[in-house]
Amino acid sequence: MHFVKRMWQILRNFNIYYPTTQGNSDVKETQMKAKKGTYSVRVTSPNQMEIQVKKGIVKAAILNDIHSPYYYPPAVGLALTILKEEKPDIVILNGDIIDCFAISKFRKTGRERNIRVEIEVTRQILKELRKSVPHSFLVFVEGNHEFFLQKYIYRNAPALAPLEELELKFLLRLDGLGIVFLPRIEEYGSFTFDAFPIVKFTDEHANLVISVFHGDGIPLRGSTINKARNMLFYLHGNFICGHWHQSHFWEIYDVNGFPYRSYVVPSLAYPKPHWVMGAWELGFAFLEIAAAGNFNVEIVKFNPVQQDATLRCKWKGKEYKVPLHD
Repeated sequence: MHFVKRMWQILRNFNIYYPTTQGNSDVKETQMKAKKGTYSVRVTSPNQMEIQVKKGIVKAAILNDIHSPYYYPPAVGLALTILKEEKPDIVILNGDIIDCFAISKFRKTGRERNIRVEIEVTRQILKELRKSVPHSFLVFVEGNHEFFLQKYIYRNAPALAPLEELELKFLLRLDGLGIVFLPRIEEYGSFTFDAFPIVKFTDEHANLVISVFHGDGIPLRGSTINKARNMLFYLHGNFICGHWHQSHFWEIYDVNGFPYRSYVVPSLAYPKPHWVMGAWELGFAFLEIAAAGNFNVEIVKFNPVQQDATLRCKWKGKEYKVPLHD
């Protein structure tokens, strides 16, 4: 509850209010210890990371679509409370963590254009995350909203594009928080799935088990009823993504009876700050993967209860709740 009040205060301070590794260039292959096993981390290309479970079980939390500064303090506060208790081995910030509204195509209102505020608020959220999971390995996957920054620079000041000081990982000071950044490397104007950052989890024999990516690289329409189902028609494999601000699941089997599972994780953003979308859900996900290759994904959903104005969640037999407003 104290965290939620602090988050509301941060938004007010910026007049925005609604009801341990280094950067990629330094990461080769690192052996890591988990609470119940061991794993290695290897960056195979600037936007591709492979996490191999060597022994036992590794647990990862997947948070996406925070859209700072338009995040929802009760939802972010509830997520960090659970993370602090659960202590996952890995936390993946799976895209659209910062909104970049001030430099985006969505800016059609009279709101102040202030990217500095968006960056400052996002820094505060990342600091709170690091405090909540001081020993977790953190990965930041660039989403389509983060990519607005690169597009803006190329469109309006291409001569400044080579300055690494203008890259998001430097502006958000990710290295100082021990957060590895996986950027989008698509050429300006191109749109191929290989250009999108992906975290791939493999088993003890280096066989691919499941991939985590933001999700905007799949050509699905907003009216699609089940995004997870349609995603499996484009990609054969096990996948976790966000982007759609909803919770979906689908499972299919190949001719040999082998299952493929697809998951869409809900968001932690304030409901509809400036997007036009349908259903809106709040929450995040946990992924547990064993060295043998079996895995389990659990979507942790947050449910608003209007009777007492709280946001609630049940996890491992315990009920969590925070006020919807301060």
